[in-house]
Amino acid sequence: MSDRMEDKHCIRCGELIPAGSEYCPTCGAALDGTAYDRSQDFYRDRTGFGRKDVDLGKTPTFIMLYGVIAFLIGIVITFESTSVEAIWNEVADENGLYVGLTMAQTETALLFTGVFLLLSGLCAIGSGFLATKKTNHKLCLILCVLACVLPLFMAIGLVNMIIWGIILLLIGAAMAYRIYSCADGFYS
Repeated sequence: MSDRMEDKHCIRCGELIPAGSEYCPTCGAALDGTAYDRSQDFYRDRTGFGRKDVDLGKTPTFIMLYGVIAFLIGIVITFESTSVEAIWNEVADENGLYVGLTMAQTETALLFTGVFLLLSGLCAIGSGFLATKKTNHKLCLILCVLACVLPLFMAIGLVNMIIWGIILLLIGAAMAYRIYSCADGFYS
């Protein structure tokens, strides 16, 4: 019974301290309560010590799905911008314009649209991957915000794309807010 009375518990995490220890083997707190060993912080961060178990639900899946779709559409539009000349006579009016644009302007507009959609998709794939792993919260959030803002730049090429850009911005903002509000569930 005397051995049981001498058991010491950590003042920081409550774990049992082995006899003769100067620091808690679980959290690194000093036995005198004045300091703790900071060398253990890296290990605790990687193992999720002190991290809340936050469920992001389907958010990472939706972000990744958008990213893959946007990336593929971006590739198609970017490559199609180089082949406008082949179909120009079929789509252009008698003034040589399509929706008020010359062939060179149409190629540039498609290129802008494709590149910004491609970049948006890449950012979304990166953000979705980090959200799935629940790691690097700040980078995950930045990539998600970029993924939802970049489609707005599609309007540089084609003004009528602004509606799609705004829709994607609103959906992306909801995803970014979900990631932002779940910061405690990320490892770093």
